[in-house]
Amino acid sequence: MKSKNQQQFLSTFFEGDSYQEKEVNGFVLVKHWNGGAKIWQVAVYTKESFQRSKEGYQKLQQYKYKEELNQDFKNRIEAENT
Repeated sequence: MKSKNQQQFLSTFFEGDSYQEKEVNGFVLVKHWNGGAKIWQVAVYTKESFQRSKEGYQKLQQYKYKEELNQDFKNRIEAENT
C-alpha cells in the first residue's frame, strides 16, 4: 500500500500519460511506462545517478544498433554467396 501511495503522490508532478522527466528539489523524477506491470510509474534519481543511467542507456542503444548493422552485413554477404 505504501508504494501505491508513493506512486500516486509522485504522479501529481506530471500531467498526461507519456514519458516525462522533471527536476524537483535537486532530484530527477521520471515518469515511464512499466510494460510488465502495464502501468505508468515514477522513478526518483539524484542528478548524478540519472546522468549515469542516461549514459548507460545510450551506450546500450549504440551497441544494439551496431549489432543490427553487423547482422545486416552478414545477411548481405550470405545472400551474395548463395
